Amino acid sequence: MLRSAPGVADAATVGAIQSAALIALRERGLGMSDSGYLVRARILAAESDDLRLAFGFMLDVVDTTPPRVGRVLGSAVDPETQRRSTLLQQNRTRWLALMSASADADPFSAALWVSFSCLNSTTAAGRAADVILRPLAAQRDAPVVLYELSTCGNVIPDVLQAVADADPRFREIDYWFGFRELGRIKLDEAQALLMRAYEWHPKWPSIVLTLAGLFMTAEEFAPALEYYDRALSLRPSFREAMVGRVRALSYLDRPVEAIAAADLLLSDLPADAYYWRAWNKNQLGEFEPAWRDILAAENLGVTNPVAKLAGVIAYRRQELEVARGRFEIATRLDRDDCDSHFFLGGVRAELKTWDGSADAYLTAAGCLTNMRTRLVADIAAIEASESPAERKARRIASRQQKIALVDRMTSQSRFNLAAAYFNLGRSAEARQFAEMVLADEQFGERARALLASLKP
Repeated sequence: MLRSAPGVADAATVGAIQSAALIALRERGLGMSDSGYLVRARILAAESDDLRLAFGFMLDVVDTTPPRVGRVLGSAVDPETQRRSTLLQQNRTRWLALMSASADADPFSAALWVSFSCLNSTTAAGRAADVILRPLAAQRDAPVVLYELSTCGNVIPDVLQAVADADPRFREIDYWFGFRELGRIKLDEAQALLMRAYEWHPKWPSIVLTLAGLFMTAEEFAPALEYYDRALSLRPSFREAMVGRVRALSYLDRPVEAIAAADLLLSDLPADAYYWRAWNKNQLGEFEPAWRDILAAENLGVTNPVAKLAGVIAYRRQELEVARGRFEIATRLDRDDCDSHFFLGGVRAELKTWDGSADAYLTAAGCLTNMRTRLVADIAAIEASESPAERKARRIASRQQKIALVDRMTSQSRFNLAAAYFNLGRSAEARQFAEMVLADEQFGERARALLASLKP
């Protein structure tokens, strides 16, 4: 409106360009959907040579701004991503010099300087507040400057809260505090903050994805799937949401749909695609196709989950030596993976390598004991929390089920230890572990029979 008023038209045009650019900068930094404000700024800046000279490189800086929070999985050959990356690489040094020289001119220039220098500093020292604020004097206390500064790297809660208190229109601050609470596994506090931010701005793929991740952490897979679908409706090629959707479908025991969803990842994220296809085909009992997929996943990188799943599938294919090798790799990659130690003990027992079986089961028993302690502590923390009763009950029930499984595996580990030591002729150790399961419903009778067979 002011651009049509004589005497203020030029200043109003500058203000419109800066406002549109700031909105575009915020949308990019928060992973929001593009509302077209950068295009509007470019159209306004094209009205004169002076405006093009003043704002041309600044609008390019906004264009290359990546999301501040969260890992975004994108195609390595995506032409738009590649264009922005090339533009940034070619101009980073020049842009830093230009922005540093004009950073204190106005709030827009200062905010852009803080954002860019934060994202493009190669060291933690370069992202320190005193270093970033060095070119600023008049603008160092501008609200948009304080906002950008307090979200550079780790959130600075006091500064960010002061910005929110001074101007409640900074509604996006709910996102930063929600993300922070999520990192501290305070799910209820995080959900309340993130939901408030989401209701304020629903066209926000990153926050929808964050909420989906929150529900996955809470083991609430149905709402997680719903939010992954919402994220994909806003950004159909959102790779992180596509992977999350496959995981949610898998944990909801919907393997056919999960395999179809994993197929969509083959071109850009083949390792994830092959792993989850193998995981779900194994659930369906399709062991040959599952084996082909897990081998394809191994060719792209061997991780603990990949090696463990390969061991499970190989065992079900009755390839004991192959399974043994995969479980040994899995335990080396993650010494705290109780399942792999347990499975390794079983495979070695079937191969009658009793000393190796005893070693694996001994490690598994200790690992499982520690896991039980953590689960009991989790239940106590959940009971003491202020979570809604339904979420409390669901999370406690989940951990109680895990404790029951851990107890089964611990008893089996101890009995199998007794059997392994019996076969090694080590009567004292065999007696020690057999006596631990005498009261067990499943292994008690077998333990008494083993004790009766031991030499006095």
